[in-house]
Amino acid sequence: MARIIDSPPGGTPPNKFEQSVLDTFQRQLPKQYYLLPNFILKQGPERNAYEMDIVVLAPHAVYVVECKEWYGRLTGDDWEWLLNDRHAFGKPMDLLEIKCKVLKSFLGAPAQRARVSPLYVLPDATRIQITGGWKQHCLTLSQSLKFLQEPARIGVTSASLSQSDQQTLIRIIQGSWGKRIRAPRKKVGSYNLVDMLHEEEGGAKTYLAHHALITDNSKYRVRIWNLSPQLSEAESKERLNVIRRPTEAVAQIGSHPNLLRVLQFDELPNEFGFYEVTEWSEFGTLHGYLNNSSRPQLTVRERLEIAAGIANALVAVHAKRLSIATSVQKPS
Repeated sequence: MARIIDSPPGGTPPNKFEQSVLDTFQRQLPKQYYLLPNFILKQGPERNAYEMDIVVLAPHAVYVVECKEWYGRLTGDDWEWLLNDRHAFGKPMDLLEIKCKVLKSFLGAPAQRARVSPLYVLPDATRIQITGGWKQHCLTLSQSLKFLQEPARIGVTSASLSQSDQQTLIRIIQGSWGKRIRAPRKKVGSYNLVDMLHEEEGGAKTYLAHHALITDNSKYRVRIWNLSPQLSEAESKERLNVIRRPTEAVAQIGSHPNLLRVLQFDELPNEFGFYEVTEWSEFGTLHGYLNNSSRPQLTVRERLEIAAGIANALVAVHAKRLSIATSVQKPS
């Protein structure tokens, strides 16, 4: 039986599925495994906070486990996953990869000889039919138990963490629990942030959101930029101009069938930074339509119409002498 190292309150309380994963891991993994559930990790005052569902310390590796209660059928590749032929998730492993890198860096020298590997765990009833390099890192609960006990699955040939090493890593993580760390953001302005979808190299974070005061379940895309208070006035102004330029372009263009409309752009309340709210698109990515057989197959005419739509959006953008992201929509 694996051993659970409980953290103090701080992360989002585990939902029913997360608790089920934790209980199953505890019952069925060997005693040489340690489970650290539901905690927040932050490297420093200017860094982002990351919520960890479960960190598994095995004798051969460290695993960062993300529990997703997704039911039905999951298809796609490394660029996009599609749940039940409707809900698209672009570059789904990016955020979990970042969590692995942050954890490895935080653990320092004791973890440098250990592999830190990501793992998505889904319910056993879910049919996982994805392809690509991350295929083996997205598994059902039953499959994940075997995966966690097979070092070769992640390219490890032998145990690299002694029990003493594991205890050292546990103490390092526990040391962060005594610090006052604000939990990951849950709301900005009038929008509740449901799920972080992506984090860019430059620090911008993208969320799926709902309006906090309107209960119609409409979805919105929220992007957040945090600026360092250490920046000079000139540096802050330049950074704001870079952030604001594409948003202003979309606002000036107005309603356009191939662009996501900007609904709000404002300063973060009580923080140094900005946020943008745009419409939500369920259409996913053009890559998904062209490469995922579960997507409706596009005719030649539809492909040409999509290309024309992208061209029209780019014409509108370049009329403003700016570069922004386009929304690829499947024509009716």
